[in-house]
Amino acid sequence: MAHLVVKPNNYAGNNELLPKHWFCAALSSPGVISKKETESSSELQEVCSDSPLCWIDYWTEDFEKDAISAATQFGFSEALVFSLVGDPPITYQDFDTEMGVRLPSVQVIHFDVTSSPLLILLKKGVVLTIHPLSMDRRFARLRRYSDTVLKKIPQDAPVEDKMTLLLMRIIDENNDRNFEDLRSIEERGDKLSENLVDPKTPREKLGVEIYQMKHALITYLDSLWETVDVLHALRYGDAELVTNDSRLLTRMAMLADSVG
Repeated sequence: MAHLVVKPNNYAGNNELLPKHWFCAALSSPGVISKKETESSSELQEVCSDSPLCWIDYWTEDFEKDAISAATQFGFSEALVFSLVGDPPITYQDFDTEMGVRLPSVQVIHFDVTSSPLLILLKKGVVLTIHPLSMDRRFARLRRYSDTVLKKIPQDAPVEDKMTLLLMRIIDENNDRNFEDLRSIEERGDKLSENLVDPKTPREKLGVEIYQMKHALITYLDSLWETVDVLHALRYGDAELVTNDSRLLTRMAMLADSVG
């Protein structure tokens, strides 16, 4: 599969390859892992129907328009998805046989911080992620190594444990990408510090950059707290699709601590 670098917000006239819209990694009962990347969701239906655990990833240029239709193709209800994308959206929804969370995926260019939605939907044996491509390829790396991720999940574990392990790996990948962008804010902050001690720097320029820095940090911190809230809801929400294993729930708490 080709995964080349995508330039931010520059789809028109960009000759570089984008990842295909749909991806699926499925673990079969004998422990065989299959992966498929495609432009049509119909090609993934059979793969998932024969698998006790599969991850489906879908990116779209128009999240608000396509999220519900993408989810319903794999048996998720409109009510579940609408609660996560409606106005105002909620970040955690549990309907017993299906559930979903909405997490922020953060992209930073200079001091411009954009928080885009990432939906993670779960029903028995299926984890579906839906997100706009925006300015990065959020799960290109996870797509590439998804077979390794699935191999690490114990074959004899209950399905709820398997889904929780996969869910935590997806959230961890999203957090890693968010933290990568935090480093760019820190680098810009270091440059701003240099300008502050330079008497030749125009004061009006400093005022604008200080405001931009504060706004970027506030937006970023809001996203971190939103992620922490979702992780706490997953840990304490008693969802039927999430594990009751105390060891896995402790790992969920550690994941929240690493963010907060």
